[in-house]
Amino acid sequence: GDVAERGVLRTKCVLKITPVGLYSLFRKSFDDECTLHVKIAEGASHIIGIREAFDDDVTFSDQGGTTLRCHVAELDYVDGALLKDYLTGERPARAATIGQIAIDLLRLRSELEQKELNHNDLHAENLIVEQLRSDSRRGDSALDDSIRVKAIDLGSVADASKSNTQKERYGDLSWIARHIEALLDRLLANPEAI
Repeated sequence: GDVAERGVLRTKCVLKITPVGLYSLFRKSFDDECTLHVKIAEGASHIIGIREAFDDDVTFSDQGGTTLRCHVAELDYVDGALLKDYLTGERPARAATIGQIAIDLLRLRSELEQKELNHNDLHAENLIVEQLRSDSRRGDSALDDSIRVKAIDLGSVADASKSNTQKERYGDLSWIARHIEALLDRLLANPEAI
């Protein structure tokens, strides 16, 4: 998504822009996806909020000025780094931060289970580690009260898991286990610093 500013107050948001043709190609409904996103995000701590959804003509500067009809979802802006940056070590993390990320991943899964849904695409670029401001720290006995993990793309959410035995797709718990294992590897790479 691209960060944008909206309205007279210039509030930040993230725009997820997808050509209409892609939804047609995969026989998916943008309206159904956005309606489901609203339902999932309501009352959830670990799912990014969605504000608005609409269609518009979008001109892509990196494709020679091509204009395409696109679906646009306006999502809440979250200040933070992708989980990928923690897994690669680009973003260093204390043991408490890694522990909190692991807990939040399991809490995210719990929020989805309560709504009888599966995310189906919890890879490290679909998860953001929000950096909370000092005036909005967590009050839930967190190991690290300065962060919160959130899922940022709900395009594959369904009531059934899309994982399969050929390991072409991972289920939510498999993704979470892989992320926790990678975080522990990162942490144990320098045990003296724990």
